[in-house]
Amino acid sequence: MKEFFKNKEIYSIVFIYIVAITFFKQSINMRADAGLFPKFLSLLTIILNSLYLLNIIKEKVKLKKEKEEISIKKFYIMLIISILYIIFIRLIGFILSSLIFLIVSMKLLEVKNNKKIILIAISTVFIIYVCFSIFLNVPMPTGFLGLIWKPYKEVLG
Repeated sequence: MKEFFKNKEIYSIVFIYIVAITFFKQSINMRADAGLFPKFLSLLTIILNSLYLLNIIKEKVKLKKEKEEISIKKFYIMLIISILYIIFIRLIGFILSSLIFLIVSMKLLEVKNNKKIILIAISTVFIIYVCFSIFLNVPMPTGFLGLIWKPYKEVLG
């Protein structure tokens, strides 16, 4: 309902209702001949204003339905991306699959700043890796990259 009143057209509609109702009330006190035209105009204004209000409400409902359809579509895409992430975390390892997952999901969620996307993805993966692998000593999935990294890790100690 708050979103409905954010629209500035609503305020003008309310103002027109107030003016039209006031004109109609004033025309009731006039003689029958003299008050006919003001009554007609004020009633016509109220009817047209109501039609305009219904049109605005219909557009809001239509936009809301379109947003819901987009949301459902994004949900299923995100579900597929998450399933692929679970599959690829074993194949290519935690670091690479998490970077790809975070970048793709932020793009899907319409984050526009590419620098921010990359910075958030790298820092998130780094923090999770440090917390689990180094502090908690929990091995992270390495995938086929572990085969390449393993000889270097043994040499480095």
